[in-house]
Amino acid sequence: MPRDGLTDHLDGALVARHGPTLIGCAAVECYDDAGLLRSVAVDAAHRGRGVGAALVRAAVELTRRRGVRTLYLLTMSAADYFARFGFRTVSREEVAPAVQRSAEFNGVCPATAIVMKLDLQKETSMTQRSSSSGTIKDQVRDHYAQRIQSGSCCSSVSGSGDGTPTEIVLYGAETIAALPTGVVTTSFGCGNPVALASLRAGEVVLDLGSGGGLDVLLAAQRVGATGYVYGLDMTDEMLAVARRNAERAGATNVEFLKGDIENIPLPSNTVDVIISNCVINLTPDKALALKEAFRVLKPGGRLAVSDIVIDGDLSRFPVSEDQIRAALSWVGCIAGALTVEEYRTLLSDAGFTDIAVTVQHRYTINDVPLETSADLTALPADVVRDLAGCFTSSAITARKPQ
Repeated sequence: MPRDGLTDHLDGALVARHGPTLIGCAAVECYDDAGLLRSVAVDAAHRGRGVGAALVRAAVELTRRRGVRTLYLLTMSAADYFARFGFRTVSREEVAPAVQRSAEFNGVCPATAIVMKLDLQKETSMTQRSSSSGTIKDQVRDHYAQRIQSGSCCSSVSGSGDGTPTEIVLYGAETIAALPTGVVTTSFGCGNPVALASLRAGEVVLDLGSGGGLDVLLAAQRVGATGYVYGLDMTDEMLAVARRNAERAGATNVEFLKGDIENIPLPSNTVDVIISNCVINLTPDKALALKEAFRVLKPGGRLAVSDIVIDGDLSRFPVSEDQIRAALSWVGCIAGALTVEEYRTLLSDAGFTDIAVTVQHRYTINDVPLETSADLTALPADVVRDLAGCFTSSAITARKPQ
């Protein structure tokens, strides 16, 4: 990679190593509140394993901690790759003047290079909450590893109050009865994305955060022998249960993958439908997760998601949004929820069209399980009561343009 002018404004150099071997690098130049991402490279033998993605995310986090508001880059051939992280193509005239004067913009990179920009201030306000990404993922993974045999964090979404199992309320007794007895004994969802997706025979489906495999198995029935369903989950315990359930159900058109919905281990343009059930709210970088969903969908493909969504203005309460979210836990499906408008914006930014967010169930304070709160006593009682109604189980649909 060219190094001309790099050290003049170098604010951070990042490296990736495999044992003692250097396998990747990235660098950031800082110009007051603007930054320039340079020299992202991964050794050929180690590509396709998420090394580059880890370097880019680390570079973005580094610049954010430095107080940088806007991060730019120049690329000849990787615009689609960087778009996965929220960068968008802009004209050179839109670039901060100090960055325009950099060596990178004045001969190091050809004038024909594509200019890209990431608005860190916007990204922070919409997708970054009080906890770090790694901490959140660890909490979520540990929580669901422990809960796979003990019930659903979102089981109260049904509101039945009569002890009816969540999977029966969400899917119907007849649908569940079509599966072998005991295959699925717990539901970790808050809706029925399989029905929402209107699946057709022969379609290829991906379930983001597939858990114990209920939605995967139901989708497999809908798409039939000519279709195929992938389940993606980051928790080993969940994957073990899901694979066992698929074997007991005799499902031969399913496959469970271990991975992160922010870095989906599938090629671009490979699936017809993406479903997800109360999972996107759990991921720290929702913008990246939705961009990844857009990437793997075929042109004309559709997204059908059940998720926890905030329907209401949190700024009307006498405490700050940060205080509200701090009193709730991520693993309880609540603290990481997007507002309706945030969801629409992130989907639109990812490239989706025909976006719809429909409230299907609105919570009351009695619906919120104790494990979803970090410290609800930190909030006034009237705030807690009124706040609960802002949280909903909603259906989100969108389409990737042809």
